[in-house]
Amino acid sequence: MLTASLLKTDSELTILDLLASAVVKRALPVRFRLANSITDLHQVFRLRYQVVVEKGWAKPEKFPDGMEWDAYDDRAAHILAVDNGELVGTSRLVFPQPGSRLPTEEAFDVICESKRGVADIGRICVAPGYRGENLRLFSALLGQTWIEMRNRGCTRALAAIKPSVARVYMRWGLKLKVLGTVCNHWGEERYPVLISPVESKLPAPQR
Repeated sequence: MLTASLLKTDSELTILDLLASAVVKRALPVRFRLANSITDLHQVFRLRYQVVVEKGWAKPEKFPDGMEWDAYDDRAAHILAVDNGELVGTSRLVFPQPGSRLPTEEAFDVICESKRGVADIGRICVAPGYRGENLRLFSALLGQTWIEMRNRGCTRALAAIKPSVARVYMRWGLKLKVLGTVCNHWGEERYPVLISPVESKLPAPQR
């Protein structure tokens, strides 16, 4: 039984890996990479600021330097979506550290009991001109975020998501465990959830 369970898990992870690669390829000519310099980080923080202010999630005066950042950014992996040298999207992964909460835990005052294989996904931002085409870039950002999680041995994600996004995830077959009550976070009502793709009914990737 244990062997069969492990084989099933490996198969589900392989399917999700293929799906992630497929949605990333569909975003071409946009390409993805990790931030590797102070210049990269400043571009990320400026894009986050622009999106936060545009959507009304916070007032401009909260960010006197024109950048949105917090204490978690120093230990995070920042994913960049780049089109012809221009940053057009970003997401952030924060990994567990002993004695420290993850961003979603802190924001909602909840506890993820087991953090083994868990990464906190957040700060997903897409530049205004890239939000159409059936969420192509947004989906690709999620796909690349999954790839970076897998590169670090993570298969579960902690996140704060809107009810509408939760419904989309559930339609995809992802398993969501709600960790706390809905509350206003970044200007909108969101839930703290643990997403477990390996326990999901994943569709076969399109060739």
